[in-house]
Amino acid sequence: MTFPILICKNCEEDPEVACPRDCDVTCLHCGAQLCGKHMVEHLTQVHCVSLEWRGHLKAAEGGGT
Repeated sequence: MTFPILICKNCEEDPEVACPRDCDVTCLHCGAQLCGKHMVEHLTQVHCVSLEWRGHLKAAEGGGT
């Protein structure tokens, strides 16, 4: 049994991408299917989700790293 490969639409539209990647992530907010690189951009720009690592803030407060 084979499954169709779904190419990331943002990869196809991005002139800097030489080889379009397949969709391996589905957005839990809106259901968009994108590659990992473009999902990070999507979450940041569309849903205002910060993906910045904040472990240094917890360490400064005496929490875990």
